[in-house]
Amino acid sequence: MGEVQLGIFIINIFVVCFNTGVDIIDTSLIINTGNPLIERSNRHSLVFNLELEPAPTSGAAIGTSLWRVELFASSGISTSRVSPTVNVLLTSSQSGTSLQPPDRATIEGMEANLNLQGVLCNQLVLVCAVLSKNPLASPSFTFETDPNEPALTACTNIFCRGKWTISG
Repeated sequence: MGEVQLGIFIINIFVVCFNTGVDIIDTSLIINTGNPLIERSNRHSLVFNLELEPAPTSGAAIGTSLWRVELFASSGISTSRVSPTVNVLLTSSQSGTSLQPPDRATIEGMEANLNLQGVLCNQLVLVCAVLSKNPLASPSFTFETDPNEPALTACTNIFCRGKWTISG
């Protein structure tokens, strides 16, 4: 009788990942509610969206707790801040908004309260949002911007309504 040999084949599969990083070239801030701002208001509520435009060569960002967003009011001169910066509390859906190039992504329905106490209308020109990578992003990714900054700032013009005080 013939001898039967069992052959064992070992196949090594190598997966190579090329992480080009997440490269966002533009952001747009859209105010949904809260415009106009009310001068000297210590708790002015805003609801807004932030649209992200990836570079054509950007990698994707898919996961949880991907983004961090801050909001502030500005006088418009080199985006100088006239209100304290607010760390926007994102829902898990908002912070997990995926970016899959070449499609744009929108983080929708964010809410924040600006403290405009002591700020007059002639100082209020812009509202600005700052987008950065959340240090707790899972999985972690390389965040790149154009120009190469740790965060991107998007601003939009706003209106302001005065608050009159009558003393007598």
